Amino acid sequence: MKKNRDDFKKSTIDILRTRVAHRCSNPECRVITVGPSQDIQKTNSIGEAAHICAAAPSGPRYDATMTTEQRKSFENAIWLCSNCSDKIDKDPDSYPVDLLHEWKRKAEQLASEEIGLKLPDKHDAVNMLTTALTGQSAKLIPNMLKNVSVASANYLHHLDPRLRVDVAYHNNTAIYTFFQHGDEPVDLNVKFSINEKHESHNDFEEMFNYGKPIELAVTNFELSGSPIFDTLLSDFNAATILVKPESINANMKIWLSKDHKMPFFMDDVRGEIFRGMKALYFTGTSCNGLFKFEVHVGKEGEISSFSFGIDFSQWIGVDILRLPYFTKIYDFMECIHDRWSINGIMEINGEKLFEAAQESTVSNLALREIFIPLRYTAMVRKLADYLKINVTFQEIRLSKEIYDLLDRFEMAITKTTMKPPFLSNPSSMIHIESEDNLENVRKSFFIEDPTSVTIEQKFETFEVFNQKVSMPVMRHVFTSVFPKFERNIDDLTVGDDVRVEFVPAGECEYYIELNSNEYPQNSLSDF
Repeated sequence: MKKNRDDFKKSTIDILRTRVAHRCSNPECRVITVGPSQDIQKTNSIGEAAHICAAAPSGPRYDATMTTEQRKSFENAIWLCSNCSDKIDKDPDSYPVDLLHEWKRKAEQLASEEIGLKLPDKHDAVNMLTTALTGQSAKLIPNMLKNVSVASANYLHHLDPRLRVDVAYHNNTAIYTFFQHGDEPVDLNVKFSINEKHESHNDFEEMFNYGKPIELAVTNFELSGSPIFDTLLSDFNAATILVKPESINANMKIWLSKDHKMPFFMDDVRGEIFRGMKALYFTGTSCNGLFKFEVHVGKEGEISSFSFGIDFSQWIGVDILRLPYFTKIYDFMECIHDRWSINGIMEINGEKLFEAAQESTVSNLALREIFIPLRYTAMVRKLADYLKINVTFQEIRLSKEIYDLLDRFEMAITKTTMKPPFLSNPSSMIHIESEDNLENVRKSFFIEDPTSVTIEQKFETFEVFNQKVSMPVMRHVFTSVFPKFERNIDDLTVGDDVRVEFVPAGECEYYIELNSNEYPQNSLSDF
């Protein structure tokens, strides 16, 4: 078939992108269009040599008066990023020929003027603004931030001397902390919207009885009683208020026990303890913030309830085999899953406040929400170690099919053996290829003693943590079974397919073998 597009030569494309320093020619874009690839022999490019007048009839800005050589000439080409190239072709009326020629001229002019000049740094704008505001170098930023915080706190304290204010800025969030200043009480009035009244009442009841802090969105209530809040809340429509009783820094030593087994010790949990009218509430973290633990303790020192959580986000982007604290956290959760008792000693400044113990009462649902993702991660770690591949932890998206496949893989590498009854009997489809094959099938129907059967299972590549991996061929071995055919043996002929169910005998064992020499090459491409 004859080609009907007048495409650019490689030499034309090379000179085109070089003359604009590999930048998009759109003056409102100018992104760099080339960079390094992980393969040191290759580069990544998002640039395109776009036609000013289309390369083929019916294309954007097509000019029928142009010759083939004119259409694929340097003069008809403009270097753009893929986004801008797509944009000018989808809306050609907004991007006429004259405008694109002007873009190209200015892009080459700028590239010429920028030869030998330092590219702008992402911090330049901040440094320039700092100097403009203060007349000082950006090196004075630490003192400037401190002075701004102190000035803000002093201004708010001036509005209401009954309150002392601390001001901080963290993770793009301004944080205001209020403390009573002096002996004069500060009475605050809270008026909730109708939709929030019931839920907020329960939250406050939880705080008064058990000391648990509560967090409220300012859009759900009105707060009065101090001019400070009138000033702040008028500007902060997206703010939240954290209300909590006075707290004391505390440390909780946690260990798990069951029967005569060796106790399992978790790292000390450091946090705060709050006092309510009915119980104490403690919240803290260990394992560098990965593990969060909360507990309610009655007046007699008994644990009334506890909960825990895992901050999986800290592992994102980390090699699956190098996740910090994973083994300790997973072992802890396995013990909880097996209903080990939880024990704890609460300390304040090194002095024991109380010691308590309780059997694990975590609900199955709450346990599954934490344990299942951890177990999935543990199985992927074993797969990555077995296949000698790199897998990066990403947001967990569970699939029952993949979870069950990993579970069978773990059964294989741990050489686990199962005995009947099984959830379902193994089965296989047999194709009768010849008279000899048919005769063997008929003979197997009349056997009196159980036999061994091996069912081979092959897999396509599948996804774990957004990466493609391959599973070795699995051989499911059943040591003692009786074949049970779904069709009458006498009705079978050459060319038929018949399903056979293998009914396990009482002494049957089931295990899985892996053939590591039979699986496709692993690919680690991200989806």
